[in-house]
Amino acid sequence: VGCGRGEEVYTIKYLCEKLNLNCYVVGLDLSLKNLIMAKGGIYTSFSLRGARENFLIQWGNMWRVPFKYWKGNDFVLGNLLKLPFKDCSFDAVICKNTLMYIREEFLRRALEEMERVGRFVYLGKFDVLHLKNLGIL
Repeated sequence: VGCGRGEEVYTIKYLCEKLNLNCYVVGLDLSLKNLIMAKGGIYTSFSLRGARENFLIQWGNMWRVPFKYWKGNDFVLGNLLKLPFKDCSFDAVICKNTLMYIREEFLRRALEEMERVGRFVYLGKFDVLHLKNLGIL
């Protein structure tokens, strides 16, 4: 959830392939602009900062996701507070650098929604720190 421009969606797809895991990855974001960029799969060098390995293809002065990673994933416009998925739709829900942008009074609802649709919920380091600072975790 909070997939932004989709870098992590494609990275998860790449890692699953490396591990011989068949996976279907869905990125969700509140911003249509972000989702359009994600579906395009074209990034600047900024998206590669800190990357240990690069599976993207150089495309002029940009980087493009290989077409094989476009299959088996999807991008959905939606709100974390009312996820547009059925109960237990996913094996895992990953939320990284998203909860810090949600008003405090809605955080518990966001966590409940992620727990509703996924068997496991994984939070990024900064989201965990944010929730601990607020006394929610």
